[in-house]
Amino acid sequence: MKIMKTEQSSEGKLGELRARLPGVPEIQIDERGKLTAQVTAWVPDGKGGADQHQVVLTDGDIERLLTSLANPKSPEVSAVVSKLMSENLRNILRLSALGAGAALLD
Repeated sequence: MKIMKTEQSSEGKLGELRARLPGVPEIQIDERGKLTAQVTAWVPDGKGGADQHQVVLTDGDIERLLTSLANPKSPEVSAVVSKLMSENLRNILRLSALGAGAALLD
């Protein structure tokens, strides 16, 4: 995966891409340097609409999660977590690149 700089911003395309993602990540850092990650996902409700779900992780939550991920209970759990984390990271990088006027090449 490579991030290449382009000459134009792709904010319009960014909104279109965000609409297609099942979960939209948002990362915030407050004035004290505390990190908060929030993921909002829309799940079809079977009636033509969608239910909104949110997960918010604070610094402590992220630290505990990373500690548990570093010590998986089985190889299967390790493989699933690794795939999930890499896909989420790719999506965050892709959105950041598009918003900055860059193209992400696989």
